[in-house]
Formats: sequence, structure tokens, C-alpha cells
Amino acid sequence: MIVSIWKHFAAVFVVGLLLTLAGCSDADESNPSDVSGYNYTDYYIAGFRIGNEGQDLWAGGPNIFPKRYGESRSGGGGGMCCISIPSKWRSGMKLVVKWKVDKIQDGKTPSKWYTATTEVPPYGPRTAGFLVHFLPGDRIRIQIRDEKGVLPKIDDQDPYIVQGVLDRELNKK
Repeated sequence: MIVSIWKHFAAVFVVGLLLTLAGCSDADESNPSDVSGYNYTDYYIAGFRIGNEGQDLWAGGPNIFPKRYGESRSGGGGGMCCISIPSKWRSGMKLVVKWKVDKIQDGKTPSKWYTATTEVPPYGPRTAGFLVHFLPGDRIRIQIRDEKGVLPKIDDQDPYIVQGVLDRELNKK
């Protein structure tokens, strides 16, 4: 029990530190949040990580089933703990997202890891969640939700959509 509490505290602290290193130079308050996602693809997302390149500690997100026929997305349900979001957005904050995708669901072909570095879109002081939107074509968009929980309008002109690429290191394992 004590080990579990310590791991939870360490994860919140480390991810907060990662976001601080990603663009916040002064020590201001942060908002703890679960990590969740939406899957707009026909593929299974077998988990994902959010962090800063060169760091060994990452926040993790849940597995997300493919969208169902006739629906625009799946997911958005239970999130995984935890990420710490600085209460003040700063220009230039960046994070790395790594996700595992099962595109060939034959029980024999291993899932592949993808990676993308993205800027953190602007957000207000009252945050209510951290989301990764998994889009067709191995693209993502991250979102820091406000207390109203409004999802962004995502279209191909969205400047915060980034292209993922195969992660050579993780796919070697």
C-alpha cells in the first residue's frame, strides 16, 4: 500500500516536473489531472505515454478501442492517473506522445509504436483533464480541457495536429 502511494506521488511529481522543463521556468501552481484519449481510427490503441524527450519517466494513458461503425470516435472514458498541468500556459511548451497501435489484428503481428512531438495548445487557468486525440493517418492532437469539458473542433487546418512516425527504439524491443 505504501509503495503504491509512493509510486502515485512520484508519477504526479515527475510529470509535473516534465511539463515544467517543457516550458515553464518559474515555480507556479499546477493542476493534477487524469490522462485519457479519443480514438478516431479503426485501429486499437494499446496504450500511450506522454513525457519529455530524453526523460525516462512518463505519464500513461489507457488502451482505447477502435471507433465503432457510424461513430466519429471511441474512448474518453476512464482515464489513468496522473499528469500535473502548470496553471499558466506558456508559449513553446512541448511534449512527446508515444502510442502503440494494433493495425493488423491477426493475433500474430505485433503492434507498432509511434511517436510525435507536439506543442501544448493554449489553455486557461481552470483545467479539467488531459486528452490525446488519435486521428487517422497516424496523427495526434493533445488537449488540456477546461472545466466545461468542451472538445476542440478538429479539422485538417488545426495547427496543433502533428504527424506521428514509427518509433525505431521502441519497435526494436
